[in-house]
Amino acid sequence: MDVDLRLLEMPIFSGLDRVHRAKLLPEFEEIRFPAGQIIFHEGDRGDSLYIIISGSVVVYREPAPGQGPRILARYDANDCFGETALLAGDPRTATAKTLTPCRMARLSKERFDDLVNHHHRVAIDFARLLSKRLAIYSGHNRKLHDVIAATDIDLDDFPEAAVTSRWRLFAMLPLPSGAGGAAWLGWLKEAKPFWLLSSTALLMTLLYCLLQSAGMQAAHIALLLIITAAALFWAYDFFSPHAIALCLPLAAVLVHATKPAVAFSGFSHSSWFLILGVSALTAGISRTGLMYRLALLVMKRFPPNYGGQALAWALTGALLTPVIPSSNARVSLMTPMLLALGETLRLPGCGNATAGLAMSCLLGFGHMSFLFLNGAAVCYLILGLIPHADAQWISYQTWLIDAAPLGLTFFILSFAAILLLFPHKEPLQIQPEMIDAQLTVLGPLTREEKVCLLATSFSLIGFLTQTWHQIDSAWVALTSFLILYAGSVLNDKSIRSGIDWGFLITFGSMLGFGNAMKDTGLTDTLSHMLQPLLAMVMGNQIAFLFAVALYIYLLRFVLPITPALLVGMLTVTPLCGAMHIHPIVVGLILLLTSNAWVLPNQNAMYFSMLDGTDDRLFKHEQTRVLSMLYGLICLIAIGVSVPYWEMVGLIY
Repeated sequence: MDVDLRLLEMPIFSGLDRVHRAKLLPEFEEIRFPAGQIIFHEGDRGDSLYIIISGSVVVYREPAPGQGPRILARYDANDCFGETALLAGDPRTATAKTLTPCRMARLSKERFDDLVNHHHRVAIDFARLLSKRLAIYSGHNRKLHDVIAATDIDLDDFPEAAVTSRWRLFAMLPLPSGAGGAAWLGWLKEAKPFWLLSSTALLMTLLYCLLQSAGMQAAHIALLLIITAAALFWAYDFFSPHAIALCLPLAAVLVHATKPAVAFSGFSHSSWFLILGVSALTAGISRTGLMYRLALLVMKRFPPNYGGQALAWALTGALLTPVIPSSNARVSLMTPMLLALGETLRLPGCGNATAGLAMSCLLGFGHMSFLFLNGAAVCYLILGLIPHADAQWISYQTWLIDAAPLGLTFFILSFAAILLLFPHKEPLQIQPEMIDAQLTVLGPLTREEKVCLLATSFSLIGFLTQTWHQIDSAWVALTSFLILYAGSVLNDKSIRSGIDWGFLITFGSMLGFGNAMKDTGLTDTLSHMLQPLLAMVMGNQIAFLFAVALYIYLLRFVLPITPALLVGMLTVTPLCGAMHIHPIVVGLILLLTSNAWVLPNQNAMYFSMLDGTDDRLFKHEQTRVLSMLYGLICLIAIGVSVPYWEMVGLIY
């Protein structure tokens, strides 16, 4: 394993930091050749880059009639070859043959392309290497060309031989793929802006007439028209969702439906500063590679079989959710690791094993985010939309306790469904030595990782002990931000690029608009209007909660998750008092059921995984049944949780 680690010390990988080197290590496939073995022929498809660990290789042009082969180069230990065809995308321009028994590491074209595309320094190093070799082959670099020409090699001394052994070092990495969307939605996106604007204006006119005839106040009509127009533009996906969100409070102020202090109060809400601190923590952890190290340590503890590794992915994601509080970031960081694992184990692409592992990753790293208050930014949106009288006692601990039965039931049923729908009985050839090698490449904890660990520990302890010290979680999160900034883990540049300022704008805008709806009394008005329409479920609390789940499930076919949660909370929360249900129950249900992926682009985490793996792990058709079961599993989890919520007084 020590020899394998020295692969990463080659000059062509000098542009990679230790984290990316650790991620690259499992990408190599080790191959052994005897002397005289043809590695590839001139004209073959360029599908791999080769790095020599030990031995010698000669590269030559096939002989023309009446002539001998033209020797181009001889490569020894620590040299690489085969990169020309990969960079140019053309067939092999020469034949490679071993001179002595060789041990090599091979990097596939897919992994090579990913490496070059994502790391410009590596691309520059390969371009420099290629230009030097072209100069040698063309004779322009006379000094080096003479050395090659003087090499005493007789190709006929080495008869063809068979490969004696080959084995993969491993793999664990990449990200999501897919496209999709309903046909009608795709058609709308292709429509001209004039059609979109005119149809929206027509609908707004009809809605205005309807609301005015119902005798609603002018301010209420204005706010309803604004949120309806925003929902339409979110559904059209014609403008930036962040820009549409910013229009909500701005339009409310311009039409005099509310005061600026109320409309933009979301930007002064403690939840906004909480998300700012949590986003900074996410940016810091992503920069240092701390989460990658923690994931390796956790996965090392699970059995090396399909069920054990699927459980490892699911539990690792759930356990690391409060550590890196961004569901999209967690899935994006871990998907490359998952893709490399599938390739290393030589699992068939889009087979049951790769699909099952991918869905386990989605379950743990993505769908369990509602379990923790800092599991995703949308959790804070839900908290901010809960009436102050009900939200003031909600802490990190109480959120976790209230969500525990829902999360545990959902996790167990979802994992069982994954194993049932994607069975795989053949053993997995997992070697813990690869994880040890990756940890060796990462080395001991760096100063930045220690600072990140300190900031993360401080925030988690602060969140868990909030009921004792009575300090708002926002100020705990901002203190963690300060630790990262003072410890030089984050600087001005990384703060600008690493924090999702677009979402912070969306969050503040939506929270302020929600406050405007509550301040004007619109939410109470909607409650009175909706109660007669929901008379058939208003008499039964379980039926009401099922209706809420179905409501957000259907709403997500039209709206992105953040606007859908905003609309869902604003319309359902006013009914909670009449139903004797605490709003946090509704909030948890909305969060749980908002991650459907019947259409790939419904779920950003799923879409990211599907798109990043280029259909190499699974296809959307494979997961369609599981996506249907997702809704049923959510309903069962809600039904199981109701007795617990009644026992703790959330349903009374």
